[in-house]
Amino acid sequence: FSLTQTMEAFLNPEMNEYLFMALMVFAAMFAGSRSSRTVQFACEILVLLSLPLVALIMFKAVSNRQLNWDAIRVVAGHFRDLPSIKVIAAATFFFSGYMSLMLFNRLNPPDFKVRHLWTLPLLGTLFSLFTFFIPIGFHGTVAVEEYIYLWSVTADSMVMKFGFIQRVFFIFLVLYSILSLMFAMNTFHSAMEFFKACSPRYKPQPEQVPVPKINWILCACFGLVAFLYGIWANDEKNQRVTEIWLVCRFSLEIVTMLVVASLAVAAGRKPRASSPARAASPGE
Repeated sequence: FSLTQTMEAFLNPEMNEYLFMALMVFAAMFAGSRSSRTVQFACEILVLLSLPLVALIMFKAVSNRQLNWDAIRVVAGHFRDLPSIKVIAAATFFFSGYMSLMLFNRLNPPDFKVRHLWTLPLLGTLFSLFTFFIPIGFHGTVAVEEYIYLWSVTADSMVMKFGFIQRVFFIFLVLYSILSLMFAMNTFHSAMEFFKACSPRYKPQPEQVPVPKINWILCACFGLVAFLYGIWANDEKNQRVTEIWLVCRFSLEIVTMLVVASLAVAAGRKPRASSPARAASPGE
């Protein structure tokens, strides 16, 4: 819904919003119904394509003379204030990628190890700080909360004087489309696999050729729900639903982690089965 509204408002206001929404839903259905191996490769390719664009936008933002560092320092000085439950729920959504890792980790070999693991929290922290503080530096501590499409307006505040594309906003739209479709692909695929795992006869299959019919059916149901939500919602309704969903997701993830931790502790305390008795030799 957010991607459709952004494209309609800034890219092509004359295009039918439902037609564009249908195209986005079909793209998410097609990508999410693929095998886990295909989705993994697609994510790797999209991340590699996005990194140069992210670095370019971050560089243009930090080096911009219109960036007000005083406003950033004022907001950073409130780190001692206790956040609300909505703020905590929104901030923890940044770490919800572990739900997808529950599926994609089974694609790794048994002896797989991530090298230079310390770079992941470092890059994630830098990216989150840039994402939070840069709009404040451009729009100030008061006006920043008045925008609906905050980063779209922020990107449109920057220009490349000697670039073949003058407005940074066009680069941001490409990046935003890539990341939104990648998120939709992961969401559809993860939800599809979790629904399939509810069946006792479910067996993980990282590579499926051709695509099973159940994948298309489940993703079509998700796409239909997303399309109906896009017809019903507007900016105000979407804001309220998002806040409620973030709080519910935060609560359910805490419950899920407690349940998994309790099951792990119970499995660790369970006594192991004793080894079978050694067969007696003829002389015994």
